[in-house]
Amino acid sequence: MRALVFSPDGSILYSGGTDGSIRAWSMSDGALLLHFSFKPQANNIALSPDGELLASVYCSQGDADDCTKGGVAIWDTADGKMLKSLGDVAYAVAFSPDGGLLATGGGSHDSYLRFRYTATWSTVGEIPSLVEQLAFSPDGHLLATADYETVTIWSIQ
Repeated sequence: MRALVFSPDGSILYSGGTDGSIRAWSMSDGALLLHFSFKPQANNIALSPDGELLASVYCSQGDADDCTKGGVAIWDTADGKMLKSLGDVAYAVAFSPDGGLLATGGGSHDSYLRFRYTATWSTVGEIPSLVEQLAFSPDGHLLATADYETVTIWSIQ
């Protein structure tokens, strides 16, 4: 497993793995509820605050240093159907606390921090930056990003 995230009410645990599989597990009895996949390596996953959308980072081709082709898949958690595939070759992904934005951060072959409106999936901001991890503050006014050595705090307007 490469990534884990709980549903907002804690009743479901989503897992992402190097085989590209995303699984939804019932926390009450451990039963597998859903299994879906798109491309190799579900390296990072994020759940929208309402629990209705799941974003997964995938890498379909790489070199010795990094992922060279990949993207972010957006899933409907009710049925495991993919709704959208974004071309961001990302390492990290997170929804804003209000669910209105999706942030993605990429590595050396796509070194950008991107923001997309979840209503349209259109890019509304793009900043050159190597991003290994990212997290919104609970109020959504700040975004923390980390590369190999540095943590940067961004103000979200």
